[in-house]
Amino acid sequence: MAGFLLTNAALCLLLAAVALVLVALGPGSRVRRTISRVLAAVVMTVGSLTFLEHILGINFGIDQFLAHEPPGALGILHPNRMGPPGAITYATGGLSLLLLLRRNERSVRAAQWLAIMICIVAMLGILGYFYSIKGLYGAARFTVIALPATIGNLLFGIGLLCARPRDGIMAGVTSSDQGSAIVRRLLPAAVLLPILLGWLRLQGEWHGLYELQFGTALLIISWIIIFSILIYKTGAWLRQAAETERLALEEVQTQRQLLDSVVANIPAGIFLARAEDLRIELANQQYKEFAPGKEMVGKTVEEVWPEIQPWFGDIQRRVAATGIPHHAVDDRILLARSHGAALEERYFTWSTVRVPLPEGQEWGVLTTAWETTQRKRTEDELKQARDLLKGILEGTTSYIGAVDTKYRFMAMNSAYRETFSDLFGVEAKIGDCIADLLAHVPEQKATAMSVWQKALQGETFVVEEEFGVPGRSRHFEIRFSPIKDREGTIVGAAQISSDITARKEAEEALRQNEERLRTIFDNAGIGIVEVAEGDRFVAVNDRVCEMLGYARDELLTMDVHRLTSPEDRPLSDEMNRKVHEGVLARAVYDKRYLKRDGSALWVHVSVTGIRDSGGRWIRSITTVEDISERKQAEDALRRSEQKFRAVFEQAAVGIARVSFTDARWMDINEAFYQMLGYTVEEMLATPWPDITHPEDVDLDLVPFRRMAVGELENYSVEKRFIHKDGHHVWARLTLSLVKDVAGNPDYEIAIIENISEYKYAENRLRENEARFRGIFENAAVGISLFDRSGRLMQANDKLCDTLGYQESELKGRSFEDFSFAEDMEPDRSNYRHMMDGELPYYVVEKRYARKDRTLVWVRVTRAVQRGPDDEPQYSINIVEDISARKEAESELHRTAALLRTVTENTPDFIFVKDRQGRMLMANPATLNDLGKPPEEVLGRTDDEFLGGEGALKIMENDRMVMERGETLVLEEIPHPQGDRRVYLSSKSPYLDENGKVIGLIGISRDITDIKRAGEERERLLAEVQRSNQDLQQFAYVASHDLQEPLRMVSSYMQLLERKYRDQLDEKAQKYIHYAVDGTKRMQNLIDGLLRYSRISREKELVPVDTNATYAAAIANLAKAIGEAGGNVTVDLLPTVPGDEIQLVQLFQNLIGNGLKYRKPGSAPKVHVSARQLGEEWIFSVTDDGIGIPPQHFDRIFQIFQRLHTKDEYPGTGIGLASCKKIVERHGGRIWVESEPGKGSTFYFALPAKEPAHEPRD
Repeated sequence: MAGFLLTNAALCLLLAAVALVLVALGPGSRVRRTISRVLAAVVMTVGSLTFLEHILGINFGIDQFLAHEPPGALGILHPNRMGPPGAITYATGGLSLLLLLRRNERSVRAAQWLAIMICIVAMLGILGYFYSIKGLYGAARFTVIALPATIGNLLFGIGLLCARPRDGIMAGVTSSDQGSAIVRRLLPAAVLLPILLGWLRLQGEWHGLYELQFGTALLIISWIIIFSILIYKTGAWLRQAAETERLALEEVQTQRQLLDSVVANIPAGIFLARAEDLRIELANQQYKEFAPGKEMVGKTVEEVWPEIQPWFGDIQRRVAATGIPHHAVDDRILLARSHGAALEERYFTWSTVRVPLPEGQEWGVLTTAWETTQRKRTEDELKQARDLLKGILEGTTSYIGAVDTKYRFMAMNSAYRETFSDLFGVEAKIGDCIADLLAHVPEQKATAMSVWQKALQGETFVVEEEFGVPGRSRHFEIRFSPIKDREGTIVGAAQISSDITARKEAEEALRQNEERLRTIFDNAGIGIVEVAEGDRFVAVNDRVCEMLGYARDELLTMDVHRLTSPEDRPLSDEMNRKVHEGVLARAVYDKRYLKRDGSALWVHVSVTGIRDSGGRWIRSITTVEDISERKQAEDALRRSEQKFRAVFEQAAVGIARVSFTDARWMDINEAFYQMLGYTVEEMLATPWPDITHPEDVDLDLVPFRRMAVGELENYSVEKRFIHKDGHHVWARLTLSLVKDVAGNPDYEIAIIENISEYKYAENRLRENEARFRGIFENAAVGISLFDRSGRLMQANDKLCDTLGYQESELKGRSFEDFSFAEDMEPDRSNYRHMMDGELPYYVVEKRYARKDRTLVWVRVTRAVQRGPDDEPQYSINIVEDISARKEAESELHRTAALLRTVTENTPDFIFVKDRQGRMLMANPATLNDLGKPPEEVLGRTDDEFLGGEGALKIMENDRMVMERGETLVLEEIPHPQGDRRVYLSSKSPYLDENGKVIGLIGISRDITDIKRAGEERERLLAEVQRSNQDLQQFAYVASHDLQEPLRMVSSYMQLLERKYRDQLDEKAQKYIHYAVDGTKRMQNLIDGLLRYSRISREKELVPVDTNATYAAAIANLAKAIGEAGGNVTVDLLPTVPGDEIQLVQLFQNLIGNGLKYRKPGSAPKVHVSARQLGEEWIFSVTDDGIGIPPQHFDRIFQIFQRLHTKDEYPGTGIGLASCKKIVERHGGRIWVESEPGKGSTFYFALPAKEPAHEPRD
C-alpha cells in the first residue's frame, strides 16, 4: 500500500486537480463555476466521511464503492480506505476550493491557511519517508499513505496557494515590494536547508560517523554559517534595491523635466482635463496664449470656452467615453481672447485623445492644438492674388504670357492663347514648351527662343517683332521681363504684347519704350539696403523705411553701426568685417535695429558682398526681414529646470525595540516618534498594530509571529503607519531577531525609514509617464531627443511618419544624415553652439530628406537640457511639417512676382478700388498718365484727383460694376471739356474669399489715337473705294475701247499678208508676222486686265460645292492637260460661301500654272486637297514643276509681274494677281511654299462660313 494510490485517494486527487484548474482560470462562466463547486463538494464529502470513519469507527461503505477489497487484506481491517492524512487533505482541500470560489479577501485568506495545513501534513509524510520514520506517514491500524499520494497532496496544497497568487497570504510572496522579494529569496532556503541538514545529521549518526552531541553542534554551526550567508546576501540585495530606488527617483525627476521641457517648447497648446467633469488640470503657456484674458486651470471646458459650446465639450466627452481619438484640420472656430471680448475668426488643427490619470482608474482627455490662422490667411491671400492676376490677365487687351526657366508656359491669358493659335496654327496650353510648339516654323522658333532666353538671363527689354506663318503674320510690340522670387532668383520670364499691325499699316509713330524695371529693391517684399564704404547706407527700399520709421533721406545719412542696437554692434561689426575681407561670401544672422521711436526691432539680415573683377569689396547688399514676432515667441520659452535637483532628501532613520509578548515598543529613538508625531510615552503605551494601517497589519504581523517562534531571523516590509494627526506615513521596516542567552527569541530590532516621498514620487512618475507618453506619442508634430553629438536617442511616431523611417532606423543617426545638404547651415553650427552652452535654444527652418529621397520642409525648435552640473546633456527637438506653408508662400511670391511684373510693365492702366471708390493700387502706367505721384492718388477717389463731370461719370460706372457684380467694358472720357481723350476700360468686381464684392479691378487703355486712326482709315478706305470704282470703270472702258483699233490693225495686217504674200520678200513677211503677234498678245493682255477689273463682290456669296467648281475648271483645262500629258488628282473638297464663277477661275489659274511651269521632258502632276483649321478651310494646289525662289514669293502675286520670258513660258502676268484678288474678295488669304526644282504648293484659306463684315473692294 505504500507504493501506490488507493482508488478513493486517486479519484479525489483527480477531481481536486480538475476543480483547481477551473478555479485558477478565473471567474469564467456560470457553468464552469458550478462544475468547480460540485467537484470540490465531492472531494470534501469523500474526505470528511473517510475521516469520520477513522475517528468514530463507523463504516459508511464508501471504501468499496469503486473497488472491493476483503476486510483484513494487506493486514488491516479496511484495506481500500485512505489513511487519516489523505482524508484530512481532501476534506480541507475541498473546503479550500469552495472558499476560493467566493473570491473575497477573507475567504481567500482562509483557503490559503487550509492549503498551508495540507502542505504541512504532506511534508510530514514526505519527511517520514525521507527520514524513515513510519509514524509520520502511517499508524498500525490505519492505511499507510503512499509516497506518490503524499507528493500529490503536497502539489495539491501548493496549487491551492498559487490559485490566487495576488490575494491573501500569497500577496506577501508575489508582490513587487522588497519584503516579498526577501520572502521569495529566503523561503526556499528556510524550507529545504533544514530538511537537508537534518538528513545529513541523521545519516552521520546512522553510519557511526559522530555521536548525538557532535551532530547537534555540527547542525547548529551549519545553520549559523548558511543563514549568515543568506542574511549577508539579503543585505547586499537590499543595498542594490536602494540604489535602484535612487536611480528610479532620478528618472522621476528626469521624466518630469523632460515633460516640462516638451510642454514648454512644443509650438502647440496643450491642456489635460478630467473626463468626469472636463475640469482642466494642466494647460501649457502656448494654450493659455490662445486666450490670455482667461483663467484655465481649475475651470471646466465649458467655463473657459462658452463660445464654442456645446460641440467642443461633446467631443471631449465622446473621446473620454469611447477612447476613439478626435482629429480636426484647419477647423474654423470663433474664439474670444477674454471673457466678454469680441469673437475672432481663427483656424486650428487639433486632436483629443484619452489618457489614464495616475490617481486610480480615472481617465483624462489630452488636447493638443496648433493655431493655423496665419497659414490660412496666407492661403487666402494667395487665392486673392491669383484671382487678381486672373482678373488682370483676362481683363487686359494685351496678350500676356509667362514661361519658366525651361521655356514651358506657366501662365497666359485667353487673348494670348487665341492669338498664338491664329498665328502658328497650333494650340498652346499651360506646360507646353515654346520650342516644341514652334518646331514647324524654324525661323520663328529661333527668334522667339532668343528673346525669351534674353529675358531669362535677367534683362527687361521691349522689342517689335513680326510673328506668324506666311499669310497670317502680325506685328507686335513685346515687353519682356524676368520673374524673380523673393530671394531675387529668376524663376521665369513674362511677355506683354500689343498688336501694332494697324499702327504699322497706318504708319503711326512708335510708342516710347516703357521704363525698365527698377532694381531688386522693388522686387522683394522684405527690406533691402545697399551699404558702401564706411558701412553707410547708399540705397534703401520702402520696406526698410516702413520697418524702422525713418524717411529715406534720413536713413541715407546713417550707417549700419549707428542704427544697430549697442548689444548687437560687436556681432554686426564682426560679420560685416568678414564679408568685407572675403572670409564670408554671405553673412546671415539676427540682430536688433533701433527704430526712430527708440525701440528695438529684431531683424534677420543677410549680407552679401559685391566685388569688382579684382576681388576687391565694393559694397554690400543686405536683406532685412522683420522677425520681431518670431523673437517674441522664442523669448516666451522658459528655460528648462535644472536637470538634476535633489532626488531624495534623506529622512532621519527610526530605530526601535519591539517585544514579542504584547507587540509593544520597548524603547524608540527621537527620529521615529517625531516621524509619527507622538510623544515617547504615547508610543510606548501603544502596540504597533494599533498605529498600523488596517490593510497593512497582516503584512507585518505574519512574519512577526514567525520571528517570535524563531522561524525567521529577519524580514523587511513596507507599510503605512497612522500619524497622530490621522494621515498615513509610508515606511520601510527592516526587522532583525535578537535572541536571549538560551537561544530563544527575545525581541526584535526595527529600523524604520520614512519612504512617503518615495511613494509620492512613484505616483508622480506614473502620472508624468502617462502625461509625457500621451503628449509624445499623440502629438501632431515630431518630437525627438538628440545627444550632445547630435545623434538621435528617441523619436515619436509623427517624426517617423514625416521622415518615412522606423524609429529603429533613426536611432543612433545624426540629424545631419537626413538633412538636405544645402540646409545644413546654420543648423549644424547653432547645434554646436547650443551644446557648448552658448545658446539655450534656437529655431530653424530647413529641409529634411525622407527615406524615399523626397524633401520635406520643417520648422525645428531645439532646446538644450542640462544636468545637475549645469552642463548640456541632450536636446529636445520639436519638428513641424511646414511643406504646405512653404508651398503656399512660394506660390504666393511667384504669383506676386508675376503680378508685379505684369502690372509694372504693361502699357495698359491697371488699378484697384475699394467699395467707396478709393484707389487702392495703381500701376506705373496709370500714375504716368495721370501725371501725379502715388501719394496724390492712392486712398483718394476720382473726384478728388481728377474732378469734373468726367470723374463723376467714372464713379457712376464703378458703382454700376460693383452693384451688378459683373464685368463691363466701357468707353470713358475723363475730361469731356478738355482734350477729350478716350479710354477703353474693362472693369470687373473684386471679390473676397467668400465671394463678397469688396471693390473693383480696372484695366484701361488710351484709344484716342486708335479712334482717330480708325476714323482716318474709314475716310481713306472710302476714298480708295471711290478710286477703285473709278479705276475699274476706266479699265473696263479703256480695255473695251482698245479692243476695236487692235482688231482693225490685226485684221488689216492679216489681209495684207494673205493678199500680197507672193509680192513681199522674207523680211517684210517677218515684220508682218511680228505685228500680228503683237496685236494678239495685246488683245490677251487687255482681256486679262478686263477680267481682273471685273473681279468684285457685287454678287452675294452663297454656299458653293468646290468639288463642282474644280470639275468645271478641269473641263476648261482638258485640252491643256492632254497637250501636257498631265495627271491632275483631287481629294474630297468642302462646301464654302463663295462666287462660283470666280472660284472656277481660281482653280483654273492655279492648276493651269501647275501644268504650264513643268519640268522639260516630264509629264506634270498636280494634286488638289483641303483641310479644316478652326473656322477656315485651307486649300492646297501642289505640283512637281520647276519651283519658285523664296525671294519671289511676294512678287508673283503682283499684277504684270513675270519670272520668265514669253519664249520660255507664255503668259500675261495677271493670273496669280487675279487669284489673290479673288481670294481676298472672299475674305481669305493666299500664299506659296516652294523650292527651286522641287515643285510648288499654292495655299489659299477661305472662311468656313461667310464673314460678318465683307471686305471692301
